[in-house]
Amino acid sequence: MRLAQSTNQSGGIRVGLAGMIGAMAVPLENVYAILPGSDAKFVKTLFIVSGHMDSRPTKVLDPTPDAPGADDDASGTAVSVECARLLSKLAAGGQASLRATVLFAAVSGEEQGLLGSAHLLEWTKQQGYTVGGMLTDDIVGADSAPGGPHRVRLFSGNGNIEDCDPPSRELARAIEEIDGRDAIRLIFRVDRYGRGGDHYPFYKAGLPAVRFTEPLENYNHQHQTPRTENSVEYGDFEKYLNFTFMGDEIDQTGASSTRLSAKFDPATARRYAGLAGTNQQLRHHEKQANLAAVLVGLRDETLSCSSRVTVSGTDFRLASTYTNIRYKRLRGQTGSRWPAKDQV
Repeated sequence: MRLAQSTNQSGGIRVGLAGMIGAMAVPLENVYAILPGSDAKFVKTLFIVSGHMDSRPTKVLDPTPDAPGADDDASGTAVSVECARLLSKLAAGGQASLRATVLFAAVSGEEQGLLGSAHLLEWTKQQGYTVGGMLTDDIVGADSAPGGPHRVRLFSGNGNIEDCDPPSRELARAIEEIDGRDAIRLIFRVDRYGRGGDHYPFYKAGLPAVRFTEPLENYNHQHQTPRTENSVEYGDFEKYLNFTFMGDEIDQTGASSTRLSAKFDPATARRYAGLAGTNQQLRHHEKQANLAAVLVGLRDETLSCSSRVTVSGTDFRLASTYTNIRYKRLRGQTGSRWPAKDQV
């Protein structure tokens, strides 16, 4: 097992299997490796890095033709495995301190209806984990458009409430802060039109979940039975991959999962979730927390500064590096401060 081989000298990472039965009574397994957090308070908080190891031909339920699946999604599985190898070595050597736990997964059954990721979500509940963030890499192996290198796309949905930033959207902004705008292109959709990925079950459960995908997909080399028609070759073959781009994606995913785990603060995350929602959610949070004031933030995505606000003596950071927040007091008095850019 490659995942086990790549982590057997990691000093503490655990490798396992989680089995399930598909709709056609076909046994499926997820493969995962767990890098435990160093902080006892957050060891049951989980950040997930995943790819899916299944592929499909043109007809998804036809088991007879070959389906190479190099880009969709051997590329994402390779990112997950390589992140496991690198981060486990850094942790074992004392070069990375991860407060929360990181799980690296290669899931099954994505092409048949997100079976593996749905099972992984239920498994995390059974094990008593709280998901701090789910990062799936799906179709991250090519950058074939002219003028490259290009930024990887990062998809995040807006939840079930209009004009409300859910945890997934804020996770995407945090990743953009970590990796930089020159590497990440934020797409404020849960996924491409008519498509889905392994982050979706987590997103629908209200958890922070995002998807990395290459900048411009070539559908001749995705979900295709290998063949040549009218001098056009179809098939998801390794020769169409860009390994430099994949290496960059490993850097981005690895850096994000490391920083998110190392800096995880669930109390701040909960407070932000209360302040960043709709007016109704804000009033509910105010009632629960007995705050002196409720603040509504209006975003301007074109500005490049970040802001903090003090509520009842507690200092909150309320925005990404590229967001400016303006506030309206709804009740009571509270102090606010606006730090200079070099202070954020």
